[in-house]
Amino acid sequence: MIPLLLLLACQPADPDDGSPSGDGGTAAGDGGTPSADGGTAAGDGGATSADGGTAAPRWPTPALTLSTAVLDPTLDGASLTLQVALEDQAPAATCTVQVQLDHDRGLLDLGTASPGQELRWDGTDALGAPLPPGLATLWAFSSCDDGSRGSAELPFALVRLAPATVDLSTVDPADSQRLAFHKSNLVTDGVEPVDLPEYALAGAVFDDEAPVVAPWTDPDRPPWTDDPDAVARNVPAGMVAGATPLAAWTPAVDTWEGPAVPAGVTVTLVTPAAGPWQAAEAALSPLEATLGRGELALTWTWAACLGEGCTPVPVPGSRVTSHAVYRLAGPSQLRDGSAEGHADGTPWIGALADTVDAVQGIPADDPHAVMDALRDRIHLDDWIVYDPSDSDYSAYDGAYIYWRSITSDLSAWLDRRLGTHLYCHSVSCLLSVMGDHWGVDAEQIVLGVGFQTNLARAAGTDEWGRWYFNSHSVATLSDHALVWDASVDLDGDDDPYNSPAEALAPKSMPLDDYLATLTYDDIGIVNSGRCYYR
Repeated sequence: MIPLLLLLACQPADPDDGSPSGDGGTAAGDGGTPSADGGTAAGDGGATSADGGTAAPRWPTPALTLSTAVLDPTLDGASLTLQVALEDQAPAATCTVQVQLDHDRGLLDLGTASPGQELRWDGTDALGAPLPPGLATLWAFSSCDDGSRGSAELPFALVRLAPATVDLSTVDPADSQRLAFHKSNLVTDGVEPVDLPEYALAGAVFDDEAPVVAPWTDPDRPPWTDDPDAVARNVPAGMVAGATPLAAWTPAVDTWEGPAVPAGVTVTLVTPAAGPWQAAEAALSPLEATLGRGELALTWTWAACLGEGCTPVPVPGSRVTSHAVYRLAGPSQLRDGSAEGHADGTPWIGALADTVDAVQGIPADDPHAVMDALRDRIHLDDWIVYDPSDSDYSAYDGAYIYWRSITSDLSAWLDRRLGTHLYCHSVSCLLSVMGDHWGVDAEQIVLGVGFQTNLARAAGTDEWGRWYFNSHSVATLSDHALVWDASVDLDGDDDPYNSPAEALAPKSMPLDDYLATLTYDDIGIVNSGRCYYR
């Protein structure tokens, strides 16, 4: 519980002002004190004169001015300020005012102040726990050294304000990208699309122990698989870089201890949009026009008041929900292989997470730079050793080299479970599929047939050599103008057939230049297409 602070005010409240104010409210009492059964008992109010007689009784009525009549103790910065004043105080008397809150858990002492001072309270009980939502009464009891007494009361409300769900999309639907998890649980492959709101409180019931759902950090499996009945989640969204996000939300209406907003309380939303606190949506600031992953932080603030026809005033404090967003170069370019028993063209969160460090900050309108970064990410991966004899992580349907389709075993790659050795078709498929995940129109071309290479250095090795290939596969874009080879580095000097070698990373390389550097044999494209993935 935040300690109650006594702040000396410059001036006491106007004794003539005893009506509710727009900044929370003011109450003056009738000079009585509450009795044990909740009624009002009058004190004797008398004071003894100097000659032993009894002076006319005084009823020094306390007046409270509240910063708000509605408080959510779970908000960041939640605090109630109570200004204490006293009407009809004897000039020579010294008085204090005690303030208590009468709520479902009993009486809570909020402190004692002299007229003209302030009390502050953070909405918690003596143990520091937020008080539950519900209606309550603030009591003020005045006590003077001349024996006079008085009391006053104000209605008060404790609430819980939080979004139950937040669903992220974009103002232009074409800029929204559906995402999926590539595993059903820790060990089972099975694509799990994000088809529900990205953010949801458990059962839409507000729990003080976890008022905000933390972002889910496992990129492989969804948070709802550990407990099939659980719906609490905060999972990433996918959007085209530079797009304008659209946030749609529903408010939490229940808590474990009753309604989130008691009857008689009017609540309006201030940010991220102004309007009634109800299911709604609002456009947010545009995303950066670069690729990567960022946190979209939404700051929630409210205004509220208590009573019929009241005017809402700001509720002290705020709440922030944070939502991960992957910014893509464009919509998915992945091949839909659902009819063939493969993945359906939805980008996988795990694949984006696996490569995001490489592409973070690259302008979304530069697909060549994206492919350059992905090529280096894969070529330099500690798990890759280029091995022309090992076909792990890919499989083809049809005749070798002239296959009808080829598939990247992407789920196995993300787990690195088949080993470190890959041949060129696996590497080119992996590279092109990763580009497709980020919205770049990447595919694979097969070169051949039958040729001797110039000097090259295989990924995962340090030695240079020449090979005899029946074919070789690289990644490209749909126009086949440039190629990217993550399997090898080439010798980029004037004599690529002989030592010494000058390392050249084949990135954004015109096809003809690449072929001339790779081999002196006359070869060309013998197969091409977009890879499936599974």
